Amino acid sequence: MIVFYQTDTKFLTLPIFWENCPTPNLNQLNVQDNIYFIFLYGLIFIGSALYSSGKKLSIRLDEINTMIENQLIQASINNRENINTREEMRNNANINDSSIFSQIHQLYIAPLVITIIGGVVLKLSGF
Repeated sequence: MIVFYQTDTKFLTLPIFWENCPTPNLNQLNVQDNIYFIFLYGLIFIGSALYSSGKKLSIRLDEINTMIENQLIQASINNRENINTREEMRNNANINDSSIFSQIHQLYIAPLVITIIGGVVLKLSGF
């Protein structure tokens, strides 16, 4: 177990992040660091939306596979002769389209509104 006794946060992270981290400048909005900051801020939310969409799709596919297995087991117990194969059931399964835009309010509009409100509060408070 490694214990860090130094309280400096730079010691606990990679120096490349501290050297290249864009810091927004609220006094001058047309500075290049502001553009980088907004770009990285947007990438965080787009990545979050992609992760959420993939997770939902994975959960749906697991549920569909479980339902297919249950149907195959029930058909084999009932000795049905017209049993669909697993591939036929998978092809007939209806999977709803989950896109990154299904959560547009939570992942795009709300952070933008909060950022604007936070910027106005910081500007009025003198920071």
